[in-house]
Amino acid sequence: SAIDSLLGSGIRFRPVEAIGKRASNLFVGYDRNVCYVALLNYDDHPLSIRFDPQRWGLPPGKRFQCLELWSGTERILVAGDEIVIPASDAFVCRMGQIPLN
Repeated sequence: SAIDSLLGSGIRFRPVEAIGKRASNLFVGYDRNVCYVALLNYDDHPLSIRFDPQRWGLPPGKRFQCLELWSGTERILVAGDEIVIPASDAFVCRMGQIPLN
């Protein structure tokens, strides 16, 4: 599966930020020109996060194709889009910039 390939790839993820004394829930990793993002929900209720390309190390003002690696679900993300992570779950995706036509 895509998640197994990622885990075996040796890509190193780095935390983006921590909130107070809690561990970071946002990690990014790069393989050549591909950005991988892991969002972790440590809580027992859903977590809503707004997509912020700059915070994730991506160029602003662009559209991105997001492939969620656990489910295989693809979606287009633009700044401000909401991502909901179920309780005690994770969202791991491969991000690709969509070229302008």
